[in-house]
Amino acid sequence: MTSPGLAAAQPQEAPSARQTDNHRARPVVPGRDLTAARLRRLLRGVLPRVVGQVFALLGDLHEAEDVTQDAFAKASFHWSRIAAYDQPEAWVRRVAFNEAYNSTRRARRWLVALARHGPPADVPAASADHLDLHRALRRLSPRHREVLVLHYVAELSVEEVARQPRLPVGTVKSRLSRARHALAGQFGDEREGVPNA
Repeated sequence: MTSPGLAAAQPQEAPSARQTDNHRARPVVPGRDLTAARLRRLLRGVLPRVVGQVFALLGDLHEAEDVTQDAFAKASFHWSRIAAYDQPEAWVRRVAFNEAYNSTRRARRWLVALARHGPPADVPAASADHLDLHRALRRLSPRHREVLVLHYVAELSVEEVARQPRLPVGTVKSRLSRARHALAGQFGDEREGVPNA
């Protein structure tokens, strides 16, 4: 009986041609469990390292985590292509660094705008009515919220609202009517037909 160390040191027989064909490294094919497992391994092994590198670049841990997560999100979207790279980590790092540079540029532009225009005006505290309205709006479907916001908050005409999501004017009118009716039901207001209710 040989010890495990000696067995590893002994020369191996050359595999037959048939064994070689069956054990060749398969190319990475999108949608296979192999690629998802490889992405998870990359994420676990590389994420802390890339976050550390981006942190050294930016000096802000939270921003470093954000841009690195963005880079990994992009990597997962393009994984079928990136998985074939010799070093997918280099791609993720490059994207994370680009995101970090973009983040720095955005912050710089914001500071320039702040210096030019001054700080934003104080926003008054939300009243109870405003909070009730926001809660009621959240209960509506996004399509109904959209037409209400465009019509009443952005103060667009029905025709202008119709151009935004490229809807027929009749559809916009119908959604506005249904949204107003739903809001009235939530507030116990039976004033249908009142244009700004």
